Amino acid sequence: MGLLSKLFGPPSPEAFANLFMAELLRHGLASTFDPANFYLRAADSQVINLGNFYKEHCLLPKEQRKDHIRKSVTACLVAQQDLPEEFEDAKPDLRIKLWCRATIEKLDLERMIEANKKGVDLPLQSVGEHLYATVVYDFPNSVRSVSSEEVSKWGVTPYEAMEVAKQNLAEDNFAFANIGDRLYAAVTGDSYDASRLLLVDLIRSLKVDGDHVAMVPSRESLFITGSDDDEGISMMLDLAEKAVENPRPILFMPLRLTGDTWMDWMPDKSHPLFSRFQLLEMKHVLPEYEEQKKLLDALHEKQGVDLFVASTIVVQKVDDSLFSYCVWSKGVNTLLPKTQKVVFFEDGKNMVAAGDWDKVVGIVGHLMEETDYYPPRFRVREFPTEEQLAAIGRLE
Repeated sequence: MGLLSKLFGPPSPEAFANLFMAELLRHGLASTFDPANFYLRAADSQVINLGNFYKEHCLLPKEQRKDHIRKSVTACLVAQQDLPEEFEDAKPDLRIKLWCRATIEKLDLERMIEANKKGVDLPLQSVGEHLYATVVYDFPNSVRSVSSEEVSKWGVTPYEAMEVAKQNLAEDNFAFANIGDRLYAAVTGDSYDASRLLLVDLIRSLKVDGDHVAMVPSRESLFITGSDDDEGISMMLDLAEKAVENPRPILFMPLRLTGDTWMDWMPDKSHPLFSRFQLLEMKHVLPEYEEQKKLLDALHEKQGVDLFVASTIVVQKVDDSLFSYCVWSKGVNTLLPKTQKVVFFEDGKNMVAAGDWDKVVGIVGHLMEETDYYPPRFRVREFPTEEQLAAIGRLE
């Protein structure tokens, strides 16, 4: 590392952890650092994952980093504050927060590894396949997730709490800006712009060509255009691509409003922008699969389970397009990721067949057991017969 990097560059992960621990201690909370998992364990048993905090920190200029440490620790301490005992007292400060579903699933697996307990105690509402909405309590300087147990103590259902939070969000001051005549962007800047995706009455009031299509690449981003507006879709995609490096991404795939429900959406394969959307999807899904594999391997080791977690492999073709595949090996009890293609191996080195995912499912789907994991995994215990492999064939 050069002298300029030492003086002005971001701290190492270990140095950042030490700064975080020192700030926690200034507030009277001792903690220990687990470098393998990059988290802190506080004296009150709170686990603080440092990954997102560190990504944010590294993007800031040096003069802003000290303040960032202070605000990050404050956010962690707020998470331990008590909520009002009565629902009527809590109602005005409830809001909606959107989570990438993989983040919740990751927390679930971490809890299984750490304490052999499954289930994140949050009221969750699915938004398409890849998002969850939760209820949070809005403190002046931070937000705190509201657990299912706390909702129950208030004597209301998760649905009632969610509806109150949504109504509060609708009544807040907010702003949408037009980008040209084709695209809308939420520009309130209060950390809830992405959450306004759930204000479907508001969304429907925005005039677009076709159905409403939206993207929420980060918590500060909500872009809306029409499904029949190629120019608007192109502009939305441009902005989403710029948000890929955001330290707290949410979702890089678009959604389409159908009735009152947001559904996952992609343009047709013949669409000129399809390959760019597909690349964004890969940039979202591949890191999630990598993280999931690491956690599942750790869980299986702890449980003494002999189960191979297959990787997602990406290949770039001559025309620069990409495709993903996984390997189904004979005699190996495997959890397969959902990829575009599946390659079949015998003896660990002889490829005997390869086909598109949908074709493989059509022929040997009965050998692929669905699991509850997300991103999705399919357990395979048997290998296809020679006749089935012949039917799958080889890729061109």
